[in-house]
Amino acid sequence: MSQAPLLQAPLLQARAITHRFPVSKGRNLVAVNDADLDLFAGETLAIVGESGCGKTTLARAVSWLVPPTGGSVHLEGVELGQLTKKELRQARREIQMVFQDPYGSLNPRQPVGSAIAEPLTIHRIGTAQERTDKVAALMESVGLRPDDVSRYPHQFSGGQRQRIAIARAIALEPKIIVADEPVSALDVSVQSQVLNLLSDLKDAHGLTFLFISHDLTVVRHFADRVAVMYLGKIVEEGAVSDVFEHPKHPYTQALIAAAPKIGQGKRTPGSALKGDVPSLLNPPSGCAFHPRCPVAVDRCRTEAPLLKANVACHLLDEGGS
Repeated sequence: MSQAPLLQAPLLQARAITHRFPVSKGRNLVAVNDADLDLFAGETLAIVGESGCGKTTLARAVSWLVPPTGGSVHLEGVELGQLTKKELRQARREIQMVFQDPYGSLNPRQPVGSAIAEPLTIHRIGTAQERTDKVAALMESVGLRPDDVSRYPHQFSGGQRQRIAIARAIALEPKIIVADEPVSALDVSVQSQVLNLLSDLKDAHGLTFLFISHDLTVVRHFADRVAVMYLGKIVEEGAVSDVFEHPKHPYTQALIAAAPKIGQGKRTPGSALKGDVPSLLNPPSGCAFHPRCPVAVDRCRTEAPLLKANVACHLLDEGGS
């Protein structure tokens, strides 16, 4: 796994990203709340957290698939929100998505060769013959037979469909791949094959990954850095080795303690988080995690902590309780 040089400028930099979904007149659901994110060239940054914490919304916002309602995103120093429609379309070539459901992300009525060629066609890259040759090479690069370009998605297994989706994602030779739970819908026996493919493609094409997952075991072996989200906010981030070996935020500690370990049953005794995840429509005051936090103090109930030294927790703040 690569590590970004300390003085290297981020390939993608997001600041104060917020995304609200209107649910009724004058009422919004804040899925992502004031999140910062730096993604360095050649690394894999994972975003983890429980379902509904805002991981996918953050990933789609920073890739401008769904423009954020607040904040800014810079790709190689250029702010995406300031680009014209034509300029943004060109910039979007550099960021491609691999979705969780490989069947749902493919048109069932479209041959897979046509699906892989579609980005090339949209961006008018190459002649028809050059696109045909490119598709055959892409199929082969993900471990599929070029002769299968005329088959349809339902004629492939789940793992093969995800390989097709990956081939489509790398067709434009992007700098960044946003992989949203790319193996969670696959059988366990197939997951490692797809992860190995992603790793090989990363090395072969110099790719950078923003990797969304709830599976800490996958993240620990696949990512370089990790950002932990809770209720729309990033509460801890850092190198995978640091966060997994020395988690600082109480939520991160609970997540890691609850992860299954070989020979230790499903989880560490007493590690389960108490209570339910609060509603994004009515989030708690202060630190959003305080209703479930075993070490919360009065300050946590009234004052939202800032992300300092890669952790958002009053108890670890120099001036905290």
